[in-house]
Amino acid sequence: MRDREAAPRHFPWGAVTILTALNILSYADRQLLSLLAVPIQESLKIDDVALGLLQGLAFSIVFTLSSIPVGWAVDHFNRARIIHAGVTIWSAATMACGLSSSFWQLFAARIGVGAGEAALAPSAYAILSETTPKGRLASAMGIYAIGASIGIAFSLAAGGLIVAALATANLDFPIIGKIEPWQAAFLMLGAPGVLLAFTAYLLPRGSIRPPKANKVAGADSGSLLAFVKQHKRAFFAQQIGFAMLGLSGYAIAGWAPAHLQRNFDWSPALIGPSLGVAIGLSGIVGTLIVGWLADRAFSKGRRDAYFTTAIVTTAIGVPLIIAAFLASSGLACVILLGTGYLFLCSFGGICSAALQLMSPGHLRGRTSALYVFTLNILGLGLGPLVVGALTEHVFGDRMLVGYSVAVTVAVAGSISIACLLGGRRAFRDTIAAVEAG
Repeated sequence: MRDREAAPRHFPWGAVTILTALNILSYADRQLLSLLAVPIQESLKIDDVALGLLQGLAFSIVFTLSSIPVGWAVDHFNRARIIHAGVTIWSAATMACGLSSSFWQLFAARIGVGAGEAALAPSAYAILSETTPKGRLASAMGIYAIGASIGIAFSLAAGGLIVAALATANLDFPIIGKIEPWQAAFLMLGAPGVLLAFTAYLLPRGSIRPPKANKVAGADSGSLLAFVKQHKRAFFAQQIGFAMLGLSGYAIAGWAPAHLQRNFDWSPALIGPSLGVAIGLSGIVGTLIVGWLADRAFSKGRRDAYFTTAIVTTAIGVPLIIAAFLASSGLACVILLGTGYLFLCSFGGICSAALQLMSPGHLRGRTSALYVFTLNILGLGLGPLVVGALTEHVFGDRMLVGYSVAVTVAVAGSISIACLLGGRRAFRDTIAAVEAG
């Protein structure tokens, strides 16, 4: 009843702005390692499988394990404090990546980044779902989701420029000692987050404390499991279908820089800005337009609009991405990547909106955490690792990393379409059940 009686009427620009800014920061810190993959590999003497572990499982294993208890906390405690603590932890851990001089030190630092970032998404989803009119939820979630594209673009562009600018510098500091340019990039991108963490306290007061209804009967973990079990087909389709798109996105962003550097001899200074513009612009435009179209279709009565939209964009995006990694020039690769990314990785807003519509108010923090868990254990955890394993153990040639990405995207995209197609009716039924009370 709370959702109907206190339905928001105005678009929550303040909350969207703050949360999007923090999402940009999280993806910038998370994704920087992909641009620096080759220098890190040379410095630490590691293979593609180890590099895949650093990009994926080192981050995602704690991220996913933390998401469920964080989701419970979001439903019960002050969300501003949860976000502040998370941003502070991941920013400090990003700086620790810059102080790492071995694989295991960097692995441990990446675990810290994952632990901190687990706090943001469940908090953001709950806050936005409670402050946004239902007919504009995908648009709000879409704006928040473009933080991923902007963050990835910023980390690629800024990281490339930092490495290029410091390539010939003598980086020898008191206490810290001598560091390499890739280490300096982590230090410089991690530091601002310690201050930006305090913006969490500027979020609307009415949204940072969970509804009192969350603390009464029906808000325990048993109710979450019972609800998911009751609507298991819809949740399976939403969780796996969108997680496979996440796997594709992480595989692309994680290995595109290495592909360009190995096969076309592009430097980080060229790769960073080029991919930053291509992925950044296409991610922003795609997410906003697709979110708006899905919202419009939903408002006109297409109750499965969010699933249907994802099916169409995936069917268009997968062939373009495959073509990008089979292209014979670096420029063609980047152009096709940008075009394909516009379609394939435009799901950020619609997947979050679909999940919130499927979830009763008192369970939103935990259903969001459940999705974060699935997305990151399958998407971020396996995406970069699968590509590295295919390159090392199937193709047996690091120059063929583009083939590994193409195969990964083709398989993951097919699974996503199958799940979303099969779950459309169950999705409509679950929304009806939630709206019925």
